[in-house]
Amino acid sequence: MAYLNHALEQAAAQHLMTGPLKEALVEHCLGNLRVLNMMAAELLEIAAQRELPQLDEKLFLEFYSRQPRTNKNPLLKGGRQ
Repeated sequence: MAYLNHALEQAAAQHLMTGPLKEALVEHCLGNLRVLNMMAAELLEIAAQRELPQLDEKLFLEFYSRQPRTNKNPLLKGGRQ
């Protein structure tokens, strides 16, 4: 969370993400800053396309709940777990 807050502060964009969204991102990245940056960048791109003034947990849930979850294990049939 400290990293995310620092990054938003350095970008002068503390208002860009709601508290619950920041918590969701931090929980889902499991301490991996690269994953955190990638997830935040994807959400920022969507928000820019939609001209949203702020990113929130609703956007997070909408975007990540519709992503297909594929299983890369070729031994399991159907490609999904």
